[in-house]
Amino acid sequence: MFFFTMMLMITGCGQIEYRSSEAIPISYGLNKNHQQQFKAEVTSDFYFFGAFPEREYVFIDQLAKSSGFEEISRPNIAEKVSFENILLTIFSFGLYTPKTVEITAWAK
Repeated sequence: MFFFTMMLMITGCGQIEYRSSEAIPISYGLNKNHQQQFKAEVTSDFYFFGAFPEREYVFIDQLAKSSGFEEISRPNIAEKVSFENILLTIFSFGLYTPKTVEITAWAK
C-alpha cells in the first residue's frame, strides 16, 4: 500500500497540454533555415495528487517568441523527473506535485 501511495504521489493525475496560439509558425519537419536551438524549461504546479488543476496549458510558440525567435521546427518535449520535485511531492504528502518539462526545437 505504501508503494502504491508513493507512486501515485510522484506521478500525479494532472495533464499538461501543449498548444500553439499561432504567434509564430511551427513546423514539425526539418527546416534547414533553422540553425539555432531553442530550449525552455517549464514547471507546472499541481495540487492534491495532481487533481487540481485538471489540465495545464503550455503554449510552445509563445515561449519561443518571448525568447526572440521568429519560427521553430521539430519541437521535442520531455518530462523531467527531478529529485527536487520528488522530494517536494513526498514531503507535502501529495498536496503539491510539480511537473517540469523541457522543450527544445530548432529555430530562426
